[in-house]
Amino acid sequence: MATIGSSLPAATQVDLSSTALQLTEARTDFGLNAAMLRTSLDMEKRVLDILA
Repeated sequence: MATIGSSLPAATQVDLSSTALQLTEARTDFGLNAAMLRTSLDMEKRVLDILA
């Protein structure tokens, strides 16, 4: 049972600097994964062109 004047839930206690850092890292990771996928698809296309 909740009481009046209770402390805030954990979700509202956010460290903005660490959250911003995590967001930046996630954006960088996503970009690197996308680049790896493009490179992999390009290499696969080249191999198939060689075999054709």
